[in-house]
Amino acid sequence: MTRYPRTLVIVHWIMAIMILGSLIAGKLFLDDVPNSDPAKLATLRLHMQAGGVIILLTVLRIVVRLRGPNPPSDNLLAAGLHGLMYLAVIALLASGPAMAVTFGLPDILWGGVGTMPESLAGGARTVHGLAANLLIAMIILHIAAALWHMVKRDGVMARMSVRK
Repeated sequence: MTRYPRTLVIVHWIMAIMILGSLIAGKLFLDDVPNSDPAKLATLRLHMQAGGVIILLTVLRIVVRLRGPNPPSDNLLAAGLHGLMYLAVIALLASGPAMAVTFGLPDILWGGVGTMPESLAGGARTVHGLAANLLIAMIILHIAAALWHMVKRDGVMARMSVRK
C-alpha cells in the first residue's frame, strides 16, 4: 500500500495535536470565561499564537499534498470528509484573524497590553464557532474511522505512520 510522504505525516500529527489543543482551549477556557476575567487575555494570546502556527502548517501541508505523490483513495466518503475538514480548518484560520481585527485584539498577540471588548458576538465570531463545532464533529468521525481501520487491519492506518 502506498504511504503518504513522511513530511505530510509529521505535519498531520503536529497539526492534529495543535488543533485539538486549540479546540479544547476555545471550548473550555475561552467560551465560558467572561471577557472581564484577566486570565482570558493570556489564554486568548496562546490560542491566537497557536492559530498562527496552524496557518503556517496548513499552507505547508497543502503544498506538500499538491506536490504528491499521495496514495489513491477509492473511498468517496473518506475523501469528502477530509475535504470538509480542510474547509473547516481554513474557515477557522480565516475567521480567527478577522475576529481579532474586528474587535481590536491583534495587539495582545505579541504580548502587548490589550483589553477584551464586552462581547465578541456576531460576524466572524459566529463563523469561528460554527466551524469549530463542525470540525469537532468531523474529528470524532475521523477518529471513529481510524479505529475501524485498526480493527479491520486493512493497512490504511500504516499510510499515516511515521515509521517506514
